[in-house]
Amino acid sequence: TVIGLMTFLAVVVAAIVGFKNLQILTRQTGILSQQVYAGERAYLLIRNVRLVGDGGPLEAGNRLWLQWDTVNVGRTPAHNLLTGFELYYGDRAAVPPNGIRHFYSEARVLGPNDTEQSPDMAGVWLESTPGRLITPDEMRRLAAGELFLNARIVVAYDTVFAGVRGRTEVCAY
Repeated sequence: TVIGLMTFLAVVVAAIVGFKNLQILTRQTGILSQQVYAGERAYLLIRNVRLVGDGGPLEAGNRLWLQWDTVNVGRTPAHNLLTGFELYYGDRAAVPPNGIRHFYSEARVLGPNDTEQSPDMAGVWLESTPGRLITPDEMRRLAAGELFLNARIVVAYDTVFAGVRGRTEVCAY
């Protein structure tokens, strides 16, 4: 019958329209969850990287300290921070350069809009010999560009989203 055929076609068309609407809704839900994730997660920046001497300027007779600030510019806390740094130094022609590598970790939390200063263990020396001081010749060579210092700082952290780990890395010369 014609009415039965029309009813069948109406049901088929309604099912197709319903299926297409479901696809659109699923896609919009995915986009919305990505926007929430991007807008709400923790984002850490490394700022104010500086090489200083013991409690003062970098000068002969002082130990070299690498300092920085880690800032959470996101809207949620960062958990389980792992902080590490590498310091490479040497003559510009040296291959490979001398290097010191340190990692620092504990279950730390950095809240939204909070700032954390570098860990105390960020005090390093131009050699891995503890207590070695910067010599006047090294200061002269640094100023003349004959000796270089490169620092690399890495901060890895968990966000409030399960399985999402963030990583921030900077290099300073």
